[in-house]
Amino acid sequence: MHARFTKFDHCVAYAAFVAGLVGIVVQLAGMLAEQAVASASPHLTQWANSAPSRAEQRQIEVASIVERELETASLATFVPDAPPLPLHVLAAQMDLAEVADVRGEKRGRRARQPSVASARPQGRSAADVFGRNFGVLLMASR
Repeated sequence: MHARFTKFDHCVAYAAFVAGLVGIVVQLAGMLAEQAVASASPHLTQWANSAPSRAEQRQIEVASIVERELETASLATFVPDAPPLPLHVLAAQMDLAEVADVRGEKRGRRARQPSVASARPQGRSAADVFGRNFGVLLMASR
């Protein structure tokens, strides 16, 4: 007996061949991708260590400044055991300052007198001043 294949048998055999070929190609592509990643990884790690952007540099600078300020603030707090002046001199200075404070005096400076401009009423708006002095239209300033 002679075996005879129909068109359906040929189509099934063709589909099985194509499916096997696709499976082999997918498997080889995965192996090729794995080797490509392994050979390119040293170059990719060099790119990962690039310099930070300007925004990141600014954030780093601000963080370091804040840390330094906190350190200097904790170091700058100094409480002396004894005052630098003898106690009787310090007590006399405090008494003089207290008397001057009660009288309303300022040591070493004259009391400031109010200026003429501050004594005038301040009822005019800036638009009135600019409109009168510089010729600017009032509508343009609003």
